[in-house]
Amino acid sequence: MALPTVERLRRPLAIVHACKLTAPAAPELAFGARDEDGQATVDGQTVARLMLGPEVIASAKARVEAEIRRRIALYKAHALAQYLPGPDVILVDEPAAPSR
Repeated sequence: MALPTVERLRRPLAIVHACKLTAPAAPELAFGARDEDGQATVDGQTVARLMLGPEVIASAKARVEAEIRRRIALYKAHALAQYLPGPDVILVDEPAAPSR
């Protein structure tokens, strides 16, 4: 989806890697997210409802960090800040390819 958008708008493409944080008991329910810079956002209410302890949260963050590093190596992408074209940004959410 991103490539047709880039081609039509004739703008540079930057890849941002971010993944949702999930618990093993609820893999489709995100309790937060982490980006390629290591910034994480955690929803305290969801964490409380799922009764997640600090070790589960830390494990999810580590799992996501490893996945982001794998994707960066695979796609040979550079940090986003180097490629931001200006104040206007269009985000296109690409579904992740299955891990191999």
